[in-house]
Amino acid sequence: MSALLVFTVYGTAALIALAALWRFGVQHWYWHTASVAAAFAIGLAPLPEPWNQPVYTLVVGWLFTALFLWGIGAPVVAALHHSPDMHLHHR
Repeated sequence: MSALLVFTVYGTAALIALAALWRFGVQHWYWHTASVAAAFAIGLAPLPEPWNQPVYTLVVGWLFTALFLWGIGAPVVAALHHSPDMHLHHR
């Protein structure tokens, strides 16, 4: 399998996850937690023997990368959008 193909597949997963965070913003915390849990469930589940091929491995890797980055990216985006001084002015 070509390294360029692997980089392209995982790169698109990362870009889509980050674009979704940028476009739709941070959702409720339980959606991001469920996304990380689903990513781990998909990533740690063994593939059935007929599916143990490079194409399916790329699909599972793409799903894991997209779900995981969208889930863990929420605290980073939330921290970037809220400055520490923002809460001081509401007293």
